[in-house]
Amino acid sequence: MIEKETAVVGERTKVVQADEAVANEQAAEAKALKDECESELAEAIPALEAAIAALKTLKVFKWNLVLIEDRMKFLRCVTNLFCHKIG
Repeated sequence: MIEKETAVVGERTKVVQADEAVANEQAAEAKALKDECESELAEAIPALEAAIAALKTLKVFKWNLVLIEDRMKFLRCVTNLFCHKIG
């Protein structure tokens, strides 16, 4: 009886060890991917912070000028289209 249970335990131990090896391999791959992502993120964050700082320096007046210029271009385009349709 004990020999039979020992054999079953031995078989289960092999299965568990194989599962553990696969899990350890996957954990190593996940850690490598995590490290790579953190490295890329460490490079990207300063660029993001610089972009945010640059946006904060823009004045509302400058934004309004950009919007007005875009509106003028839009109105010219619509006017030209209207003139071509009528003419």
